[in-house]
Amino acid sequence: MIGQFDENEAIRYYLTFRVGAQWYAVDVQMIFEVSYLVAIMPVPDMPPAIIGIVNVRGRIVPVIDLRVRFNAARRPMELNTPIIFVLHGKNTYGMVVDDVDDVMRLERE
Repeated sequence: MIGQFDENEAIRYYLTFRVGAQWYAVDVQMIFEVSYLVAIMPVPDMPPAIIGIVNVRGRIVPVIDLRVRFNAARRPMELNTPIIFVLHGKNTYGMVVDDVDDVMRLERE
């Protein structure tokens, strides 16, 4: 099931993405969807990193700009700006990133 992990798995897969010059990864089992920029509705009185909400398959999802969250310089969003929608527990949220690269396969040592 998406978002649940078997700690005994010998192999894990991670989606790699970039924010600024730094590369990060998220377990693919946590990913709900990856898409390009969608219409984001601003919400007043939110922390600066939360740029608004979107409707993804009937779910109202907050969207976080990881550049702002990580104190990097702001960058204008374009139509090809990627958003990674992830499941964390019972919550879904979107992460605006600079680039989505590839899926990495890592074996447990």
